[in-house]
Amino acid sequence: MIALAFALAFSPRVEWDSVRNYVCYYGKNRVSDIVAFDVAIMEPRNYEDAEIQAISDSGTWVIGYVSLGETDQLHKGDGKGPGGYASYYFDDDGDGMPDMNRNWHSYYVNPASTLWHRHVFDRIRKLKKKGVHGIFMDTIDNADLKPEFHYAMIDLIKEIHDSFPDMKLVANRGFTILEDIAPVIDGMMWEDFSMPGYDFKHKRYLRPDSSFLEWTGYFAVNFINRLRKYHHFNVFALDYADPSDTSNISFYYNRACSYGFIPYVATIYLDSIFHHSVKCTTGVSPEAFKFDPDFRLRSEIYIRESIYNLAYRGNGGRVWTDSYSISYRPDALNDGIRNEFRMLWSDAAWASDEKTFPHFIEVELADYPARIDSVIIYWARENDEFETSKRVVLQIDGRKVADVRINGQHPRTKIPIGGIKGSRVKILQDKGDGPENAPDMMWVAEVEVYGTTPRLPKESY
Repeated sequence: MIALAFALAFSPRVEWDSVRNYVCYYGKNRVSDIVAFDVAIMEPRNYEDAEIQAISDSGTWVIGYVSLGETDQLHKGDGKGPGGYASYYFDDDGDGMPDMNRNWHSYYVNPASTLWHRHVFDRIRKLKKKGVHGIFMDTIDNADLKPEFHYAMIDLIKEIHDSFPDMKLVANRGFTILEDIAPVIDGMMWEDFSMPGYDFKHKRYLRPDSSFLEWTGYFAVNFINRLRKYHHFNVFALDYADPSDTSNISFYYNRACSYGFIPYVATIYLDSIFHHSVKCTTGVSPEAFKFDPDFRLRSEIYIRESIYNLAYRGNGGRVWTDSYSISYRPDALNDGIRNEFRMLWSDAAWASDEKTFPHFIEVELADYPARIDSVIIYWARENDEFETSKRVVLQIDGRKVADVRINGQHPRTKIPIGGIKGSRVKILQDKGDGPENAPDMMWVAEVEVYGTTPRLPKESY
C-alpha cells in the first residue's frame, strides 16, 4: 500500500467549481483508474486507508457513499422494529418484516428516527477518518415515500451539513427536496438524465424517446439551472448503457454538457470503470439558461398570507386526504400557492391515488367556530390544462351542504355556502368523477375557505 502511494504522482486538486469529469464506481481494486478523474464517487469501505490517501494525493476528490434512505442489509439495531430488527425500519405492507425496495433488494428506513441518525453519523465519522473529502447521499428519494419523510429527510441533510461543514455534500436526485437542501449541498447527481432507466426483469437498458427528452430538458433548464442561479452546485449526470453502445454514450455525454452538467455513463451495477473514448464535442448551450417565464420556483412566488383564508396553514389550518400519489403531498393544498404558474409537481399540487374509490380533502379551519361564506378549489395545472373534477360534494362538519357538477376545464371552482357555521370542511369526489384524462384521480392545487369568526372581521371575496 505504501508503494502504491509513492507510485501515484502527487497532483494539485482541481477547484470544486472547475471539475470537468467524474467516475461513479462501487467496486474494488481500481485505484490507478480512479485517479484519472477529477471526482470519484465511490464506496470507501472497499479500500484501505492508504489507497484512499493515494487517490486523494493524486488530486482526485474522494466522495464516499452513504445511503440515507435504505440499508443494503438488515440491521438488528435495537431490535424494536418489524421482525425484531432496528426500529428505524417500517412494515407498511403488513408482512411482519421491514419493507423492501424490490429492484435493489434493500430495505427502507424512517429518516426521522433518532437511532437512524446515530447510525448515519457514525458512518460519516468513519469515512471522514478514512480521508474522504465528501459524502454522496444516496436514496434520498425516500423522502417521497410518506409526507412526513419529506421534512425528516431535509432535516437530516441539514444536520449533516451543520455537523460536517468542511465536507462536500452531493445529493443523488432528491428533486422534491432539492430547493430546501440547495443552500447546503455542493453537488447533485441526476441519475437517468438522458435515458429512462433499466428494465430489471428483461435486463436491458431503456432507450429515450422524444417525450422523455423533452421533459427532462425542460426540467433541467427551468428547475435545476434556475435553482443554480441562487445556489451554485455541480450537476453530475449519470446514465447507463451497454459499453459497446457508443452512439448513445456519445449522445448522453453531449446532451449533459449542453446543459452545463458533468457526464458519466456506466453499467447498471456500477461495478466497472470506463474511460470512454467519446468526449463532449459541444459546449453549454445558450438554451440551458433560457427560462420559461411561466415557470416558478417555490421561493419565487409571493404567498398571499390572508388572515381571512381559514384553510391556510400559515394561519393554523390543517388538512387531511384519503390518499396521495407519491411525492404529491397533502400539505400542498393549503400552502398559499395556487395554480398560476408551472412549478415542481410536489410544490404545485396534491394528487390522490389513481384508484376507483371515492377521494376526499378535509380541512380543519384555522379559527373556528366560523360562519363559512365560501370554499374555493384551485384545480391542479398540468402544462396548460386544468385537472378539473366533474363533480364534488361539500360537507360542513359531516353535513352535506352542496353538490356541484362542473362542465369542462376551469382554473378554479367557487362554492358559495351562505354563512353555515362549522369547524371542518370536507370536499368529496365519487369514483369516476375526476378530471377527464384521469377520472379516478382527484388533483387539486389549493383549497381556500373564507368566512367570519368571532375573532376576525368579514372579508368580501
